Amino acid sequence: SVGYDTATALDAFDGQIPSAIDIWNSRVVLGVPHANNGYGLVQLVDNQNGTWNLEAELTEQSVSLPNMFGFSVSQSGDLLAVGSPGSNGSGEVHVYDETDKGYVKLATIPAAANGDIAFGYSVDMYQGDPDIAYLVIGSPGVSLASGQPTSSGHCYIYRAFSTDFSQWEQIFSRTSIESPSLLGIDVALDEMDGGLVMAVGEPS
Repeated sequence: SVGYDTATALDAFDGQIPSAIDIWNSRVVLGVPHANNGYGLVQLVDNQNGTWNLEAELTEQSVSLPNMFGFSVSQSGDLLAVGSPGSNGSGEVHVYDETDKGYVKLATIPAAANGDIAFGYSVDMYQGDPDIAYLVIGSPGVSLASGQPTSSGHCYIYRAFSTDFSQWEQIFSRTSIESPSLLGIDVALDEMDGGLVMAVGEPS
């Protein structure tokens, strides 16, 4: 069996209620996509001696409102992915590097294909090897206004190497055979003995 220590409550900061969360070592990443009138923000939180402290915030301005920055978040190693599924009407994902001076933006990955809707609705960053990183992105074809599926869902895997983590190459894509669908509503990536394994939700 697995035992858990008594939980330490993490209250909302500045009255902002997160709807996405990820944890890496002592860092908790909170996505608050409805903050700032829908522009969104990401809060970076650390636990110090049992107390949760807000260390920094990330924002991303866009000509599209709401862009829902922070709708999904995932950190692995020093790399952080933040989904912004409302950007430019189709969505995008931002990649950051955690450094001694804070988070530095490395790249913006735009929607992969014509017809993508809510690209960045879900993300999962995986860095099992310091020299290579993988990023899974879901684009479930869901309207952010109504919550209803409007087109075929998609999911993608991107890859980048430590020589330049600002360059992300798409190495896999899959489109649902149903339209509309919600393929990509949630995504996860891990490594097993046989290689990488991706799980993708399609509840429709």
